[in-house]
Amino acid sequence: MTTANASNTSWAQTGTFADTISWVTPPVAHAAAFVCVSVFGGSVSSVTDNQGNTFTAAGSKVNVDVTCYIYYCADIGAAPTGTYTVTVNISAAGFHAGSAFGFWIDNPGTGTILDKQGNGSGTATSATVTCSGANVQSAEVVVAVLVADNSPAPAGISDPATTGYSTFGVEQDASTYIGGQASFKVLAATETSSAHWTWTNSGAWAAFIATFKLAGGGGGGDTLMGQICL
Repeated sequence: MTTANASNTSWAQTGTFADTISWVTPPVAHAAAFVCVSVFGGSVSSVTDNQGNTFTAAGSKVNVDVTCYIYYCADIGAAPTGTYTVTVNISAAGFHAGSAFGFWIDNPGTGTILDKQGNGSGTATSATVTCSGANVQSAEVVVAVLVADNSPAPAGISDPATTGYSTFGVEQDASTYIGGQASFKVLAATETSSAHWTWTNSGAWAAFIATFKLAGGGGGGDTLMGQICL
């Protein structure tokens, strides 16, 4: 499995805003693409790519003024020519800050690939989020995202999440307001998936986890990642 960071930029913005994740290497034909977003003070209105695809929300979790999201495109279609980009559109009346992270995997299942989901929220320096039940097949990819209110100091979020996960993005201090982290793991057996993080500052947090079906019996495939901090 191959991974690579694409970009990392800090940002703070007022009002409606759009920013772009660029992958260093474009995904192969019919890959599935995933985007995790952590936001303070705003909300995601849509996620699109430069191939004409609109991403589907697997789910989200809000806690006070922080929200996290997982979006996915089950099949990007033909292999992109040139740079592959995904745009995250943020809706907000006032100030907002955040981070977005993306990756792709080359052997998604067919039909509806979204399987189990779970969410959690609280006010502490640790978080655990668990899916509603065991994945329906052995070959799946688990995606988990955390947002933690960390003003005014860096969040010190554990990266990646619990044992077995790989990181595809972390932002410890998005414009001194929040931290965000996104992790994934590829399964080869059924489980009730969960993810756990720790960090240094007590504040509002929210987390979301989802599993997605892969083709074949054992999972795997290449993944390429990009990151942008709003």
